[in-house]
Amino acid sequence: MERLCRCYKHTARNCGEGFKAVLPRLLPQIVAWFEVKPHSCFLYVANVCIANYGNEPALLPLFADSFRRMAAATFQLLSVTSSIVEHPDVVDDFFELASKVLKKLPALLLESDILVTAFHCGCAGLHVQHREANRSVVSFFENLVGISNSQHARAHASPAGAHALMTLLTEHGAQLVHAMVFAIAGVLPQSRIRFIVPVLKMLVDMEPTTCRAWVSAGVQSLPADAHIDGSTLLNTLFSAEALQDEKAFANAIEAFSSACRRKRIL
Repeated sequence: MERLCRCYKHTARNCGEGFKAVLPRLLPQIVAWFEVKPHSCFLYVANVCIANYGNEPALLPLFADSFRRMAAATFQLLSVTSSIVEHPDVVDDFFELASKVLKKLPALLLESDILVTAFHCGCAGLHVQHREANRSVVSFFENLVGISNSQHARAHASPAGAHALMTLLTEHGAQLVHAMVFAIAGVLPQSRIRFIVPVLKMLVDMEPTTCRAWVSAGVQSLPADAHIDGSTLLNTLFSAEALQDEKAFANAIEAFSSACRRKRIL
């Protein structure tokens, strides 16, 4: 299947407009296969198709149905934390696909019931140790939060999509911040913390007061040995200097991460 999907990928990239004629038959077949055997390569074929032909209005219903069904099959597979750990390839390619949808066809995610489930699944995926899968999840959140944090990105989404995203972050942002605090404190290797920093910074820039409360709650959920360092983190992270200087913001997080790892908090 990997080899077959590689053929589809290269054919789509080399045939250009001519490949569009195949999509109405190809995508339903790929989706049907994925529903029976959830190989990650099928997700990648959908990613390639949306990347190359996402601007075609006539194909929108096809892409919408394909993404909805593949998301449902993915969520069924990754319904518990243990399953997420056991299927890093699916985590990797699904969140790559979700990021592509956000960039090319944001309404397919932002204006659907897929959004909340993808968000919760991503929060669990933040702690996946597999490097590529974890990076895809972090990139998904960077793209998702970035829509709310960028005027240009918001313009690409519909008013309904932008409203749904803001509602999501208001109601479930605490869960994302909690997952990031634990990742920073030791769940993830320290080398990956630099990828999480931009996501947290965007959330802080959006709503500093609310985000401070979320970070504080995340720190309080850690073992007691981390609380003093957590207090230092809060004071430094939300200082005037860190709020204005991304390097100072990142340094505060790195210092907290190092302190937690020296004490082996997690």
